[in-house]
Amino acid sequence: MAEEIKRARAYYVYTTSGERLIDLSLDSGRAVLGHDALDATRTLKSLFSRGLLAAYPHPWNKKFFAHAREVFGTQDLSVVSYRDVLRAGVAEWKPYSTELMPEKDSFVASLGVEELRALAAGECRYLRLPGLPAEFPVLLIGRCPEGIECISPSPFVLALMQKSLIALRNTPTYELNPRLVAEVDKLGIARKGIYLTLDTAELVREQLCAEARKMGIFVENEKLILPRSIGVKDIKKIVSWLYVCIS
Repeated sequence: MAEEIKRARAYYVYTTSGERLIDLSLDSGRAVLGHDALDATRTLKSLFSRGLLAAYPHPWNKKFFAHAREVFGTQDLSVVSYRDVLRAGVAEWKPYSTELMPEKDSFVASLGVEELRALAAGECRYLRLPGLPAEFPVLLIGRCPEGIECISPSPFVLALMQKSLIALRNTPTYELNPRLVAEVDKLGIARKGIYLTLDTAELVREQLCAEARKMGIFVENEKLILPRSIGVKDIKKIVSWLYVCIS
């Protein structure tokens, strides 16, 4: 049984024995900006103190959608259930999936050009806002297809989604360490922006996860995310483990 994680900060997780591990899973992308990216403590305390946990009409609703429409430049935005988009087969729009970022102040420009073309053609994509638990709803960009019901979250949920959206907008570039990118590309591992995928069998995958732990790295599956803001020693650990993966 894997040792439990007692704390997560930035791009690291800490075990119950106090060991620090580089997180290459980043909660399947929900921690792409780090595990402590949202500065929402004061906002949440205020909402709790006023009892705003029920999905009643509240100014946060207009506030969130006004900001989201400004960021994405479209009126076609909905808050929907994560299960519904998976069931309907809607494609995900992953932040920083390419390095095409023509506008420094535009978060949208940091998303994939393929997805932009799809939206222009009338399709939709869903975005899991970073820093939020897996159970939270997602943002649907584009026309909502039949079979997916729009939901009205509570002010508590909308406040967190708003904080996440602001964090994304304030991070138009991911700024990976050039050395890390160069070393990963040299290994020939398939990379799309900050995302890597290892082509491994299930048995080999379990062995590689165990090997990663020994080398000070935390992974859950073959889908990896390159972290930013890490030092030379951590880069060496990541590259050494990836070399083991392809050997």
